Amino acid sequence: LPDLNDDFAKLASEFESLDELKADVRERLSRLKAMEQGAQARDNLLKHLLDTVEIPIPENLVEEEVNSHLEKENRLEDDAHRKEVTEEIQRSVRADFLLDTIVKSEEVQVTEGELTEYLIRTAARYGMSPDQFAKQISEAGQIAALMAEVARTKGLAVVLERVKVTDASGNTVDLSKLTAKPTEETTAE
Repeated sequence: LPDLNDDFAKLASEFESLDELKADVRERLSRLKAMEQGAQARDNLLKHLLDTVEIPIPENLVEEEVNSHLEKENRLEDDAHRKEVTEEIQRSVRADFLLDTIVKSEEVQVTEGELTEYLIRTAARYGMSPDQFAKQISEAGQIAALMAEVARTKGLAVVLERVKVTDASGNTVDLSKLTAKPTEETTAE
């Protein structure tokens, strides 16, 4: 293995010194940890809300979704799988109803920039170009669903800003970097 020194840093990265490379790695790890904490906080908040808020859902809607799902898998007669799918769809529908209520009560609006950013990130997850993904979403008539997903995510972030988040050790987690509002410079672009 090569020695970890300035020559290695120049060869293996865009940095001129090993100290610069180490500082960059520390910063990236710190951001990754903050993102993981943010995702965990978001998931825990949603779970807490779903566990504590009574959200009535139309059973016929759930049943239609379950049957559609099982039909696609050709497993209409699999009772054990039906039970699992029913529970997951109930949770999903309850989450959507809850988040839609938050979006409405908080008057959450989705900007073109937010929609574009979400589209780019999602396209990357599917290994597609943003243009390909946008075309596919448009052709499938899913633009409204995509906007609803962005609004729900944004609505949950609004609620997350209002709660105190602690890690497993009881230390307060600062999520302000993850939920920061765009600056005027960013919005002017």
